[in-house]
Amino acid sequence: MKKSWLLALLLASVSVLADDLSVELNVRKSMATGKMFADVILVNSGTDEVTVFTRGLSQGLEPMDDGKTYELVLTMGEATWNGHRLVTSTCDYSPVRLKPGECAKYHFLPHPFTNPFKRIPAGASSLTVVYRINADQGKRHGVWSGKGTSKTLKVQEGQIQQ
Repeated sequence: MKKSWLLALLLASVSVLADDLSVELNVRKSMATGKMFADVILVNSGTDEVTVFTRGLSQGLEPMDDGKTYELVLTMGEATWNGHRLVTSTCDYSPVRLKPGECAKYHFLPHPFTNPFKRIPAGASSLTVVYRINADQGKRHGVWSGKGTSKTLKVQEGQIQQ
């Protein structure tokens, strides 16, 4: 009886946490190149503290069905070594604990092969950022889990528009 009550409470708190994180984009112009870039900002929009990862997540540009809309998905990848699940240290993801109303910037490496904003296809017309941590990974690392999606940005010839 006690275990089922505790499990129900845990599941309820996980579903509430899914609404507690906002993904925002700060669009800015590079002083060096004049091109537009976007910073991914993770905002605790809830009433409880949450911990988020601020670097090291897998990054993928995924085309949607129309071929012109893209999602930049930030998520935890999974790997194996000799048939064993490879577990990465929580520290490698630079976790940050946010109080309600606080925010943290997700850090991309500046190299063009690792910064997805520098790899937007020329035919793209819009881009949305998705920050996704599944429940098992969130529990293992003690961080927020769920899916947060940004507003959609316009893209023209592979460049973010303001």
